[in-house]
Amino acid sequence: MIYLSVMIGGGLGSLLRFLISSFGFLPFATVFINIVGSFILGFLTFFFLDRPEVPPDLRFGLTAGFCGGFTTFSTFSVEVYAMVLDNHIGQAAFYVLASFFRRPPRRCFRCIFGEELLTRFRATSQTNVH
Repeated sequence: MIYLSVMIGGGLGSLLRFLISSFGFLPFATVFINIVGSFILGFLTFFFLDRPEVPPDLRFGLTAGFCGGFTTFSTFSVEVYAMVLDNHIGQAAFYVLASFFRRPPRRCFRCIFGEELLTRFRATSQTNVH
C-alpha cells in the first residue's frame, strides 16, 4: 500500500509542479517550486515526528511521493541545458550557483521555521482542546 501512496502522491506533486511551471517564468518557477517543496518537506518531517500514529502510507505518500514529485532535480538540469543551448551562459551559471549555494541556508531556515510553525500549531491545538 505504501507503493501506491507514493505513486499517487508523486503524480499529484508532478501535476502541481507542471501547473505552476506553465504559469511562471523559467527558471524562477522551478526555484520557487523547490523552495516551497523543501519547506513543505521540512514541515511534514517535524510534524510526523510527534505523530507516530500517522500511517506510513500517508507519511511516505506526502513526503517521498508528493514532495518528491513536486520538487525535482531533472527539471533543473533540463533548464540549465536549454539555457546553454540558447547561448545564455551567464544566466545558466547564475542559476547553477544560486541553486547550489542557496541550499544550506534554506535548509537551516526550513528546519527552524518549520519547527517554529509546528510549535505554534501544537500550542494552538492544545489551547483548543482545553
